[in-house]
Amino acid sequence: MKRAVVIGLGIFGFNVAKTLYESGFEVTAIDKNKDIIQRIRDHSTKAILADGTDKDVMESIGIQEDDIVIISFGEDLAASTLITLHLKELKVKQIIVKAPNEDTNMSLKR
Repeated sequence: MKRAVVIGLGIFGFNVAKTLYESGFEVTAIDKNKDIIQRIRDHSTKAILADGTDKDVMESIGIQEDDIVIISFGEDLAASTLITLHLKELKVKQIIVKAPNEDTNMSLKR
């Protein structure tokens, strides 16, 4: 079974997590908002209340073992960049980042 992690559960991230879960993925959903974590519980395998920018937390949950990690922080380029850096250091297999524009997309690919 494919395993995915979604970090950041705004409208886009929530719907991605829910869709993947309904498609048969094991989904770990991560956000630092307790209310959102409560709402995603029925639409994910695991819902974790945590700061996605904390590399130690990401490593402790075994994120490097998952097939795909999706970062959905919208306009927060600093958080998206930091998480992307951490995931690359942890040798995550596939990273997908929601980028608000092409310039951001290019900077995250490096």
